[in-house]
Amino acid sequence: MADLLQAIATAPKHGLNAKALILAAAQARDSDDSDGEQSTRPTKRQRRGPAEIAAAAAVKHGPNFLNAVDVKQRPLVAYNSRSKIPRINRQTVLNNLAGQHLVLAALRRHPPLRAPAAVADPELKKEAFGAALAQELELFGRCGGAQVYQNLAARVRASQWQAAELEHLYTPPQSQQQQQQEARAARQQDLQGQQQQQQQQQQQQQARQPKHRLPANRKPAPAVPLVEAELDWAAALPVPEGDDAAVLGPCQIKATAAAAAHTLPAAAADAKAASAGAAGPSSGKGARPSACTSAQTFVGGDSLQPLPHLPTLDDLPPAQATPAGATPAARLPVAAVPEVAAGALAACHTAALAPADGPIAAQVALFVRAELHGLLKRGQISAQAHAAVCAKCTSKVMQRHHAATSADFLVSEASSVRALVRQYVKHLGQAAASGEPASEAARGGAMPGG
Repeated sequence: MADLLQAIATAPKHGLNAKALILAAAQARDSDDSDGEQSTRPTKRQRRGPAEIAAAAAVKHGPNFLNAVDVKQRPLVAYNSRSKIPRINRQTVLNNLAGQHLVLAALRRHPPLRAPAAVADPELKKEAFGAALAQELELFGRCGGAQVYQNLAARVRASQWQAAELEHLYTPPQSQQQQQQEARAARQQDLQGQQQQQQQQQQQQQARQPKHRLPANRKPAPAVPLVEAELDWAAALPVPEGDDAAVLGPCQIKATAAAAAHTLPAAAADAKAASAGAAGPSSGKGARPSACTSAQTFVGGDSLQPLPHLPTLDDLPPAQATPAGATPAARLPVAAVPEVAAGALAACHTAALAPADGPIAAQVALFVRAELHGLLKRGQISAQAHAAVCAKCTSKVMQRHHAATSADFLVSEASSVRALVRQYVKHLGQAAASGEPASEAARGGAMPGG
């Protein structure tokens, strides 16, 4: 009687269909579980172990591995003329499974292989593609239509086919961190090695490439101040060809002047007075005054020699040997300097070298002397003409740049200053050839730009 009453109580009171019966049975089983302990039935997420989770994350890289394989080497499904499932659908599922099996096979190696290394291993590809063909064929045998095949294929994974071999794919978090650190250190070492190789290659290329010239629209670097010690005055002096032929450079002039100051003070004073008297008559011919007074008083018509036409000072040919008995053409005769005029010559050259107008004038004078250094070294210009041209060019440049605060203008106007020096040298040579006193030319009466 009690059993009957219980059956009546549990009997469905509405909807005697299959769905109502299933729900009633489920409710009765849940009520039975609630009387005792809580149900320990694992959920779907709990049933998946760490190895399956790691495999599910790894098979996502299947397309990348399959793209590295040549199309001609990929597996193909067998053709079945009586099948209702299109062959293209089966080939799509097979390609997906082939990439996943290729990833799992690469991870089973020790150490795990990357895509290029996995593709290069024929045994690994044979194993992966064989498993993919077997799994797709098993899925094809369980389906009778195209729609069922598509629904089941969407849930098929390569990890389901080889679940027993996935245990080694799971690694503890600590081991993963160690592997990541080791991989990071290896990558850093590779990057450092590549950077060092690139630097070495760049240095080798720079050493092989010639130095490029500055473009026309780019300004050169600021001028570097010239140093007096850079000029080799001793090497610039020509070798004397006789007892009556001598050329005095700045060092010899200063030494002779020092000796004359001790031994011949009266002679030096007489020489200065004589040179001043010689310059007096020429000053009344309407010539304009010049800033180079010390050089004008000593330059005479007998001491200035004619010079050839000089197109450029940088491209002058070197002096060649002269045959015996022939007159040298590269070296012109230079008149001897009297010993009594050594004091006057020293005063003239010292006045031309001294920065009378300041450091800017000294830099300009040094620039001009550097341009005349080659002529003086080859013996194509005398020491007197050298001092006169230096003083005149310095005076002319300083008249134009009297308000300059530095000598940087020599960088942009270097060609103009060189042209001015050539004009003065050429004019002195023409004046000496025509017999005009050099004192008149040095005063600037007929000098270019004077």
